[in-house]
Amino acid sequence: MSDNDQLIRLAYASQSASSSSGGGTAVDREIPRILRSCKNNNPRLEIGGVLHYGEGYFFQVLEGPAAAVDHLYERIAKDPRHQDVRTLERRPIRQRRFPDWSMKYVPMESDVERLLKRHKLERFDPYRFDGDTIEEMIALLVGKPSKDQEPDQDYSRQKKRGSWLQRLLGRA
Repeated sequence: MSDNDQLIRLAYASQSASSSSGGGTAVDREIPRILRSCKNNNPRLEIGGVLHYGEGYFFQVLEGPAAAVDHLYERIAKDPRHQDVRTLERRPIRQRRFPDWSMKYVPMESDVERLLKRHKLERFDPYRFDGDTIEEMIALLVGKPSKDQEPDQDYSRQKKRGSWLQRLLGRA
């Protein structure tokens, strides 16, 4: 397996360019667009993950082949909907935490608020997350039902047919 085919998990945080610290309707309109784009594009790239939005911040976890995830992350970092995009974690993984989702969306809920209190965080600010908080947040999001959204992929059973780049270029 080449480095580009290695599965990685990348967690990042950003601020919404279209909201104040309290959130806003502009972001509420953007999230369905983001999810539609993920559903259309992520399966062919073998990327999955979860998106959480709260208090003006995005927290997103991307999983998939290293080259595909890194390329997508570069595009996100240039997306005008995001400001101050910061990598929180990037590491190799053996197994996906979100094998059934091109992108799962979990809105702000009381479980997240309890997690923040346990870590002595007064509000949702993923820039302040340490490794333990990231792991707990991911575990929480894995188990939460996603309102008005059903799993849309099965990456756990996907057959390898050449690298994602070969498939993308039609050479597999």
